[in-house]
Amino acid sequence: MKHLNSGQRKLVMAGVIGLTAAVLHAAGVDFARGEDGKHYGSPTSSISDLASGGGCRTSKETDEEEFQTRLFVAESDGAKMKPLTDLSDYQAQGSPCWSRDSKFIAFDAWKPQEGEGLSESKIIVVNADGSRPRVVGPGAMPCFSPVGHRIAFSRPKAGGVWVMSSDRPDDELFLIDAQGWGADWSPDGKLAYAVHAAGKANLAVKDFVEGRVDLLFDKQKSPYRRIFWNMAWSPDGKASL
Repeated sequence: MKHLNSGQRKLVMAGVIGLTAAVLHAAGVDFARGEDGKHYGSPTSSISDLASGGGCRTSKETDEEEFQTRLFVAESDGAKMKPLTDLSDYQAQGSPCWSRDSKFIAFDAWKPQEGEGLSESKIIVVNADGSRPRVVGPGAMPCFSPVGHRIAFSRPKAGGVWVMSSDRPDDELFLIDAQGWGADWSPDGKLAYAVHAAGKANLAVKDFVEGRVDLLFDKQKSPYRRIFWNMAWSPDGKASL
């Protein structure tokens, strides 16, 4: 997954390290050369593989050669690629999200080498230069609010979409929707996330000012059976992709 900030036009993306080039090409991985001269790949794994942690585990097809997913930062054209931060214990990293002022990056990570999967993922926040990484709590798929004071996220183990303070997560933590999954803040402070209604997948939009939740599709007419995540708002907040 790639995420572009709005200020400095830089990318943060997940990359796979530790596999042979032949296996990576067979899996649909594109390569780029980093600042250190090494090649890094950006995986195109299926959603089901990522959700089960399959993209971060040892595989018999690769002669049990271990590989890891790490985050990298690059210019918007892919140049000057380099690792975001040094967190060797967290060998599975993903779901990066810039704060709107481009000062921080939040992402999820877990330790597959210790048997952890997505359900044990933690949310980590680092400065944009990769310094001062801190674990702010359990969860996945973080997203900063427009001002950056809060983070919306999902909890794979407990379920639901939650919001916490980005500065003091233990002091401010509340549930938005127990059935929600994957969330993204609009520029004007609304929150979009996936839900199931009437047996079909739908997108819910939480309006904190009006205190209501609207569904994007009619419950009976939604064309989708499942919406996982990766929705994104347009810059003017009028459309969700």
